[in-house]
Amino acid sequence: MILLLILVVAQAPDTIRLGPGIHPGPLVLERPTVVLGARGAVLRGPGAGTVLTIRAPGTSVRGLRIEGSGRDPDHYDAGVLVAADSVVLEDLVIRDVLFGVYLRQVRGATLRRLDIAGPAGLSESQMGDGITFYYSRDVVAEGNRIAHVRDGMYFSYSDSVRVTDNRVSRVRFGLHYMFSHQNRFDRNVFTDNAAGAVIMNSRGVVVAGNVFAWNAGSRSYGLVLQQATEPIVTGNLLVGNGIGAIVVRQLTVSNVD
Repeated sequence: MILLLILVVAQAPDTIRLGPGIHPGPLVLERPTVVLGARGAVLRGPGAGTVLTIRAPGTSVRGLRIEGSGRDPDHYDAGVLVAADSVVLEDLVIRDVLFGVYLRQVRGATLRRLDIAGPAGLSESQMGDGITFYYSRDVVAEGNRIAHVRDGMYFSYSDSVRVTDNRVSRVRFGLHYMFSHQNRFDRNVFTDNAAGAVIMNSRGVVVAGNVFAWNAGSRSYGLVLQQATEPIVTGNLLVGNGIGAIVVRQLTVSNVD
């Protein structure tokens, strides 16, 4: 609560520096703010609701460990909820949460070098997704590491998103696109999942230079294209998967490697 009071009275834009140690959440940013965490800084939620909520455009958060969200899927409890444009999240470690980062109707966000992992050993019904893109566009997600969640990245009605140099492992689907168009994912590595990437009911997705490896099992896939229109699939490596790729009613696929 002390952190929230400081941010409400601060003149925007402002910089808040969090020193080493545990800082109790939840924290809500209502004004444009730069939050910088020192080594060892932890923002810890009470185990209910979302730990960090960002409602101010142009906010940046860097260098924190964020942990301890609630686990209510009806309220999308998350480590970070982004509900503002042009937000930057960098160098965050996110643990013990339901959803890692949830983007809700935003434009121009950047997610860089996030390390997201849920608790191991939970059933699929008890998990949320690593990064959720909901009605969002013009987002960049690069250099992130995601494991032990439901889907690594889930896209719903989100267009013009660039996903680059991420590593996703031990999830259901590494990437899961639903009704999301003109997106591009390249140079990512998807290993030890039920499926590396699943593209459904989406148009103009570019799949380039990715590695889909050891997504193994009788019903495991490297890449699934289902009702995908005009995808471009080129320069990818598929190795050790139960089934390399499956295509259902898609058009104009080129250079599946």
